[in-house]
Amino acid sequence: MGRRRLLQKKLDLSRESAGEPCSSAWFRVEGKIDVCDIVGKEHTGWHERVSGNHPEDPDYNRFNSTNHFMGDGYWVWLIPLSTGYTSVGIVALEERQPFSSYNTLKKSMAWLNDNEPDIAKLLEGKEVVAQFCDSSPVC
Repeated sequence: MGRRRLLQKKLDLSRESAGEPCSSAWFRVEGKIDVCDIVGKEHTGWHERVSGNHPEDPDYNRFNSTNHFMGDGYWVWLIPLSTGYTSVGIVALEERQPFSSYNTLKKSMAWLNDNEPDIAKLLEGKEVVAQFCDSSPVC
């Protein structure tokens, strides 16, 4: 239950993680980031495979989904927030994607440009309203 792990501590459920060293960085941008903007409208099969998820459909709602993009030793999230902002995060294994390569906003943007260029393009011109970086022992 959250970063303080209140229930975990109260119920004595703590245990050592068998995970590998990893880190994360996230930030929030103003406005919606829509994954449909990554896939051209000519790819109708992709856009129409889920009902209500084509930008021209009156019930369109794909931007309400949490989306994850995965690569070698990392994953990136796009999470729409009720405030009208979008949360963007990077979680990576230290041995494959060192924290030092994305531990500031400037480095995160460069990292996204190198590893997830389509997401980086969607973020161009968006105002960053919050940011956070965390070097964790394991994940």
